Amino acid sequence: MKITVIILVIFLLLITACSRQELTGNVIGSDSCRSLKDVAKDDCYFESGQCSKIQKESVRNVCVAELGIKKSDLAVCNLVTSESAKGYCQSSIASKSNDVEICKAIPDDYWKDNCHFRYAVDNKQSLFCAAINALEQQQDCFFKVAIDTNNPEYCSSLPENRANECLFTIAMATKNIALCESLSHPLSIDACQLKLASRILMDPALCNQIKTKDLRLICQERFAETKVTV
Repeated sequence: MKITVIILVIFLLLITACSRQELTGNVIGSDSCRSLKDVAKDDCYFESGQCSKIQKESVRNVCVAELGIKKSDLAVCNLVTSESAKGYCQSSIASKSNDVEICKAIPDDYWKDNCHFRYAVDNKQSLFCAAINALEQQQDCFFKVAIDTNNPEYCSSLPENRANECLFTIAMATKNIALCESLSHPLSIDACQLKLASRILMDPALCNQIKTKDLRLICQERFAETKVTV
């Protein structure tokens, strides 16, 4: 009889402990942070994952957000009271799960843009770059996807200077001298052809495509120097 009672007591103690667990799963009874004060106490609770005990709201929000990310649980993100911290939580889960639908529901503009940027770049899909509202980040997205895919069509979504840089980079990567003609300035076209002809393709016949006389001579002289060296 006594043994049965003891077992029952142990069982009840376990049930009580489980029912008093924090959001993070830490048991209240083992609280080594209690003797600390203010920031030190909050930091201690943050490190131990006991988010609900943190007094400062901004720190508590980040703690809960990190928990949501760790668990990949959007419901936990919704417990965050700050839109920015909530957006960080949602964006991180979207990236982990590669789910662009999550991006659309993010209330914070900054994290919504970051979410679409990350999805577009990770999946090499420029379509989602257009969903980014911040102009500079949108351009960075188109540029990154264009370079990663070696697709010059994506360069057309960029302003002139960046479009030229984009096309030049792809021309070098793909060794496509014809792509140089897509650059907007005659001198840029010739510089592109010069580098490809004399440094990458190593074809002296291509020097003749260069329209600027001085650059054409530089191209031809480089091959002349190579013959002398040999």
